[in-house]
Amino acid sequence: MESENFDKLIVRRQQWVQSSKENNFDFDSILAGIYNDPSHFIYEILQNAEDAKATEISFTLFHDRIEIKHNGKDFDFSDVDGITGIGISTKKEDINYIGKFGVGFKSVFAITQTPVIHSGDFHFEIKDFVIPSLIEKNGIKETLIVLPFNHPSRTEDEVFEIVGKKLESIGLKTLLFLKNVKEIKWQTPKKSGHYFKESNQFQNVVNVHRVSIISKIEQEENFEEFLVIKKPIKIETHNLTVEIAYRIGTDEAGKEIIEKEKDSKLIVFFPTEKVTYLNFLIQAPYKTTPNRENIPLDDEQNQYLIEETANLVADSISIKIGRAHV
Repeated sequence: MESENFDKLIVRRQQWVQSSKENNFDFDSILAGIYNDPSHFIYEILQNAEDAKATEISFTLFHDRIEIKHNGKDFDFSDVDGITGIGISTKKEDINYIGKFGVGFKSVFAITQTPVIHSGDFHFEIKDFVIPSLIEKNGIKETLIVLPFNHPSRTEDEVFEIVGKKLESIGLKTLLFLKNVKEIKWQTPKKSGHYFKESNQFQNVVNVHRVSIISKIEQEENFEEFLVIKKPIKIETHNLTVEIAYRIGTDEAGKEIIEKEKDSKLIVFFPTEKVTYLNFLIQAPYKTTPNRENIPLDDEQNQYLIEETANLVADSISIKIGRAHV
C-alpha cells in the first residue's frame, strides 16, 4: 500500500512540476531564497529532529556534501508527502511543534539540488524541489539526510566554507529550550564539536530548572548554566509554555549570582533576529514570519504571549539563587 501511495505521489508531483515549468513559475528564487542565510537549513533540520523526538543529532561535513543523522521517529508516508510538498506540513494543527509552515526543509535547496533521505522504510532522493525518487537502502537504522553540494549558483567550495562556519558557530544556547534534543555533534575535515545539555529541577520548585550546557570543540571546553523558568499556558486546546532563562554566574567571592545576558534575541525554540534588549532570554511559541527571523507584533496570539511572558518575569522575582534574587 505504501509503495502504491508513493508511486501515485511521484506522478502527481511530476505533473505539478511540468505544469509549473510550462507556466514559467520560478520556484528556484522563491524557495531557495526564503532565508537570508544559506546555512539556515541547519536549524531547520534541528527543528525536524526535535519534532521527531530525537535526543541526539550529528552533522558530518565533507568537501562535497553534509550528512546528518538523528535518532528520532522514522518517517511515515505523511512525512514523505509533507517534506516534499509546499505548505503541506504534517504539523500545522499542532502548535507544540516548531515547524508548521511546510517550507522549512526547502531551505536545504539553498545549497543542494538533490537532498537524499533514509528513514525507516523510506529511501528517496528529492528532485525539482518536490519529486521523491526511490533509491537503494543504506542499512542505517537512524534517520540519515545527505545534502550533496551541487547547487547551480554556488560552488562546492563556497558551500563547504559557508556550512563549515555555521557548524562552528551553532552555539551552546541552541540546545537551551529544546525539549527532546539533548546532544549535538558536528565534525568537519579539520574540527569537531560536541554540545550536551543536562537539566535538573531547581530547589524542588515546580517549573524551575537549572540547565547546564557543555561544549567541547577540539581541546577547548565551555560551560554555561541558566535558571530556566516555565509558565504553563493554554492556547485554544493546546497546553503550551512560555519560558525565561537567567544566566548563572559567580561574583569575585565565588558566590552564585544572576549575570546579564548580552545576546538577548527573542527565541522561538531557536533564536530569531528580533532583539529584545533584555538582560535575559525569553522563549515562547510565537507566530513568526515563514523564515522565522521575526514575529508580527500586532498578531493577537503574540500579544497574549507577550503579556504572559511579562507575568512570568514578575513571578520570577521571588526566586532566589545563592544570595541573589532573580
